[in-house]
Amino acid sequence: MTKQKHTKAVDAASNAEELLPLEQMMSQGSASNEGAAHAVDDINQVNDSAHQGAEDESAALVSKLRFADFALNSQQSYEPLARVLRQSFSGGTPASNIDAYWNGDIHWASTKDLTSNVLTTTADFITELGLRNSSSKLAKAGSILVGMHIGVGKVAIANIDVAINQDLRALVPDLSRVDLWFLLYVLEANAIRLESYGRGSTVKGITQEDLLQLPVPLLPLPEQQRIGALFKELDNNIELNRGLLEKLIQLKKSMLEQMFPREGESVPRLRFAGFTEPWTVCKLGDLGQAISGIAFPESAQGGVEGMPFFKVSDMNLEGNESVMHYANNYVSYELVAKSKWKPIEGPAAIFVRDGAAVLLNRKRLILSKCLMDHHIMHYCLDESVWNPFFALAIFEGIDLTALVRTSVTPSYGAVEVEAIVVKVPNLAEQQRIGAFFKALDQRIAQQRAKLEKLGQLKKALLEQMFV
Repeated sequence: MTKQKHTKAVDAASNAEELLPLEQMMSQGSASNEGAAHAVDDINQVNDSAHQGAEDESAALVSKLRFADFALNSQQSYEPLARVLRQSFSGGTPASNIDAYWNGDIHWASTKDLTSNVLTTTADFITELGLRNSSSKLAKAGSILVGMHIGVGKVAIANIDVAINQDLRALVPDLSRVDLWFLLYVLEANAIRLESYGRGSTVKGITQEDLLQLPVPLLPLPEQQRIGALFKELDNNIELNRGLLEKLIQLKKSMLEQMFPREGESVPRLRFAGFTEPWTVCKLGDLGQAISGIAFPESAQGGVEGMPFFKVSDMNLEGNESVMHYANNYVSYELVAKSKWKPIEGPAAIFVRDGAAVLLNRKRLILSKCLMDHHIMHYCLDESVWNPFFALAIFEGIDLTALVRTSVTPSYGAVEVEAIVVKVPNLAEQQRIGAFFKALDQRIAQQRAKLEKLGQLKKALLEQMFV
């Protein structure tokens, strides 16, 4: 007797409803992105001629981007960080073997707590007794915390009163001279410079002197506030889009769990309407064949035209998150014929069969003719029994690392792959499921690309607006 009573039928409309909240959030994200874009449009790129004739070295430090209504009406000077601070100090750690010092109600921060640009809580807490009997010091809300040893250059604004350890330094800005958020992004823009100051054979760290001599552009406060607000809005958009990406990834994970039968069941718990038959249990070898790629001679690598010759590293290329579209190497059809290489006609599911990359457990889909190197294995998909995108979803639910043989180099073979037991519905149901996951993968790829572009925009603006 099958467990069909646990199955929930769904149709296309209900699938759309499942995704609707995400659509709405993505629309909200787009609207917020437009706000950031308008702010960016308000920035004026200073003409190089405006700086011609400058005779001192500070001319080389002038920001390349300024807001239009400030660029021509104010000068830009630099001061060492120390001169725009009211106070700066580092902290310490209470003795770990004295219970009375720990698990109190005082937040105690270390570098691991600097996970975003605002610190709202900490992993550890100390007591008033622990604070008094250690070199830890309390930084008031509104201080900027900077990583000095582990995580050099990591920065965050403390949104709470927080005690700090010796790896952090608290900066209390003089708000009559510098805007809080502006200073945060000055420090973030100079993270690479701070890292270059690192000293030490094991843990690289920077000194108080290294940090406090950092040049800070002293723009008019209204301009600082505009710049700080711009980057704050951009960061909010990045976090919003990162959250949307995570929701899409979690949705896919949930659907993979619900739309495929669990162990001991012959039907999934979430199913498209109109499908009621139990799924067929079989081995992958009953429906297809697993084949390794071929050795790729170095002399043939580096081509830019012809047939794609995929290597393991090509799985990392943008656009290859689900289906392999792009390669770093192409070979001529004449060389393919001369070398008697047998191309993969497609479609096929591919995965790494040996080497450290096996442990990443990545799978991709091939839909057109190509070649693959010998570190990759492909499973041929006969379209009379397989929908390619359904097959990819099947493989994504398989832990291929469980097949790895114990040896110096992780590996497995075709025999192990073909022995894997799977549950497969009829082709019509495969097509519905495959189309669902294909669309979801496209949404994930689009969201990932949007997040990447926002990150690139922020990086470019940091480089252009802070020297």
